[in-house]
Amino acid sequence: DSQLACAGILRAVVANPSMSILLRRDLIAKMRLEFELWCPLAEEFAVPSETSRMWFEPLRDLPQELTGDIFRRFSSARGNMQTRTLGFHPNSMPLEDILFPRNPNSPAQRTMDPGAVKIFNSMSSAMGSLYQELFKDEDVVVRRREMIRKRTEECVQQSGAFPPGTQVVIFGSSANGFGSPKSDLDMCLQLPDGRNIDDEDMDGASAMGKLAEYFEASW
Repeated sequence: DSQLACAGILRAVVANPSMSILLRRDLIAKMRLEFELWCPLAEEFAVPSETSRMWFEPLRDLPQELTGDIFRRFSSARGNMQTRTLGFHPNSMPLEDILFPRNPNSPAQRTMDPGAVKIFNSMSSAMGSLYQELFKDEDVVVRRREMIRKRTEECVQQSGAFPPGTQVVIFGSSANGFGSPKSDLDMCLQLPDGRNIDDEDMDGASAMGKLAEYFEASW
């Protein structure tokens, strides 16, 4: 999650041409170099040094003036990580350049690549079919998950293991909409404001044990 958040900030900076008004040019260049290590498919940064554990450590020793060789080294580190993690090196070309490549002899002219368009249409059709297959019963799944959440909350409240008013809350992909009907259901306990578990049970182990016993007896 921390890498995703960092990548989001870097993307916002390098994609905004107005950032040169707010930030120094050398700082933007270093952020652009750091973003060069990011792979959205693997959702991680490549580490550009064999002696470092985290991607940002080598950035501390960079010279004030960044050269093309440094950018190529960082880009190569990302490519190696992608090959190792994904098994291939993703094509980062814009879709327009893939479907309608430029003519080397006349860059202003674009000619459609029938092979690329055919593959793109085939992929689009396959993705559409997969989406329909996965989400055709989404409404039923959403109602079923809410029923599970509500029944679990009833058990929590009836068990007496937690303060009155404790709620069961869904989080993760089932709550933010990024999941699918086949995703798992993440739930957590939310205590009322100002209420705590018994002082003698700071880690909640006894309360969870009591709740587990109630589940066994009820289900």
